[in-house]
Amino acid sequence: MLAFENVTEKYNFFELFDGGVASYEANQVKPEEGIYKKLIDRYKINPEESIFIDDLQHNIEAANKLGFNTIHLTNPKDLREKLRRYDLNI
Repeated sequence: MLAFENVTEKYNFFELFDGGVASYEANQVKPEEGIYKKLIDRYKINPEESIFIDDLQHNIEAANKLGFNTIHLTNPKDLREKLRRYDLNI
């Protein structure tokens, strides 16, 4: 079993997402631009209307270059508060 599949089965919060792009299927990794573009193309995402969340600053910088709103997540307990800054109903 792939590590990604193991993690998604172990943690149920992945059920909250509508989709995603895994590095192994894209043959690219963050912060390579192509993996972000694959996500944009697959789901017809407008980066300016989206929020990219990551714990690594270089991944945040790459997403910013493509126009994403971003949250640099250094403490998971802070995520809800950081999302509220975007006027989301959470």
